[in-house]
Amino acid sequence: MEKEIFNLTPISYLAGFHLHVPNYNIKDVKGELYNFITEKTGKPFNIIAIDDGLEISRIANDKNFEIKFESTSLIYQDGNIDYEIFKENALSILQKWQSIYPKAKHLRLAGILRKFEITSEPPKGVYNSRIYDFYLNNFNITGKKKKLSLHLNYSYDKKGLDYNINLNLDEELKKDYSYELRIDVNKLDFDKQMNLDYKKVEETFNFADHYYKEEFFKDINLLVKQ
Repeated sequence: MEKEIFNLTPISYLAGFHLHVPNYNIKDVKGELYNFITEKTGKPFNIIAIDDGLEISRIANDKNFEIKFESTSLIYQDGNIDYEIFKENALSILQKWQSIYPKAKHLRLAGILRKFEITSEPPKGVYNSRIYDFYLNNFNITGKKKKLSLHLNYSYDKKGLDYNINLNLDEELKKDYSYELRIDVNKLDFDKQMNLDYKKVEETFNFADHYYKEEFFKDINLLVKQ
C-alpha cells in the first residue's frame, strides 16, 4: 500500500540557553542585550516585567515572537522567518549575552526546538486517530477522543555523539484535522564539566539540522512533503 504523505508547515522556532547558576540581577545586562536583540531581529518589542528575575518580551499581533529572560535562562522564539536566519540570530544573541555576562560562557543546557503543523485528510482507522493507530496498540477506550498528545524523550548516542531529544505530537481530533509536532534537540552539562560553550552550542544546532533533515522522519515513520 502506498505510504501516506503529510504536508508540513513551520509554525515557530525556539532557542534556549540555560545557566548553571542563576543570575538574580538581570537588570545589569538587560538594556544592552535588548538593544542588540531589537537591532539584530529588526523587531521592536514590548517588555513585560513579571518579577525581579523574569521578563517576557512580545510584539502585538505576532504570537510567535517572544524573548524570555530570567535568572536561569535566555529563550528566543520567532515565527514567519527563514530557519537559517533564525539560527544565525539565536547564535548572535547568545554570543552577545556571553560577552556582557561572562558566566553565560559555560551553559548547563542549550538547544533548539522546531514547531510544525502537519496536515492531511482526517484518519479513518480504528480510533479515527493516527496517534492511536500508528503508535498505540493496546488501548480500548471507546469514548469520543478530542485531543491526544505523545511525548517521547530519548538519547542520540550514535557515532560518539551525545544529544538529548524531546519529541511531542499533539493531535486535534476535529473537522480541521491536524498534528502539531515539536522536535527539541539539546545538549546537557548536568555534571558541570563546563564544556558547553559557544562552540558546543553551534555544534548542537548543526547536529539538530542534520538530524531533522536526514533521520528524524525516518525514526518516526512519517513521510512529509517539505
